[in-house]
Amino acid sequence: MRRAFYTHWTLPRRTPGSGYEHDWPTRAHAYLAWALSTTLAARHVGPVEIMTDAEGADDLAWIGLPAMLRVGLGDDLRPLVRFWTAGKLATYGLASQIADTFVHLDNDVFLTQPLPDAIWAQTLGVQSVEPLTLPNYAGYYLPTMEALEARFDVPIWAMDTAARLEDRPAYNLGLLVANDAGRSVLADTATHGLAMLFMAAELATDLPPSNVCVVAEQYTFGAVARVRGVPVTPLIPDAATPDGQAHAARLGYVHLFGAAKRDAAALDRLVRRARRECPNAYQRIVSRFPL
Repeated sequence: MRRAFYTHWTLPRRTPGSGYEHDWPTRAHAYLAWALSTTLAARHVGPVEIMTDAEGADDLAWIGLPAMLRVGLGDDLRPLVRFWTAGKLATYGLASQIADTFVHLDNDVFLTQPLPDAIWAQTLGVQSVEPLTLPNYAGYYLPTMEALEARFDVPIWAMDTAARLEDRPAYNLGLLVANDAGRSVLADTATHGLAMLFMAAELATDLPPSNVCVVAEQYTFGAVARVRGVPVTPLIPDAATPDGQAHAARLGYVHLFGAAKRDAAALDRLVRRARRECPNAYQRIVSRFPL
């Protein structure tokens, strides 16, 4: 059975000085995103589970989401409070033990139609490739990677022996499908990525936490897949390009990452679709947090 997983690690948001920044303009929009994303995933994927901490379960329980709230993110992650991706990495490890075939989705991803069978057939499927040869990706991956390697050893990166930069891409993991051997790649990504974050936290590095997060998750995932010889199949081309966005639209795949969360037209579409697709949750949310 196919399953959809999400991550809701609330410790960074609840900790003053953690550097956590919420991209959504209001709490109403954030909760509406949860309602719409999980409603569509339940319709187009199957059972939905949200891996969270105790506070996160309380934070979402009142909405009435079509999802199981699984409290699996504990105090062992507390030292990583500055690194929001620690929760996702932990979920990858836990999900790989729970389900045979699953997709992990960010809560700003919306599946308006079923994913293609071709992506489910892959050992590993991801949203898109982020080539380190392109300036917009190289600008934040490479300096961070170089700075981390100057401070401590990263064994999985050392094992990734592809010589050419174009053969060592990172991947946007707004969507991540895993089958069979793909689950072991996710388990290893969790192990290596969390180890890297613990080391970065111990060294109190002055590197931007978001940059460290992206490298620890998205580049490390690629390195593990390459070392294990497991192919990675993107759902769409580069999501930052018009061609990639047009391809995503044809597949009914929407990812409101970055500045899109504050785009007035995108927010209006989110509100209107949430009102239509999940009216009960919509009413609970806007009654508590008026738009």
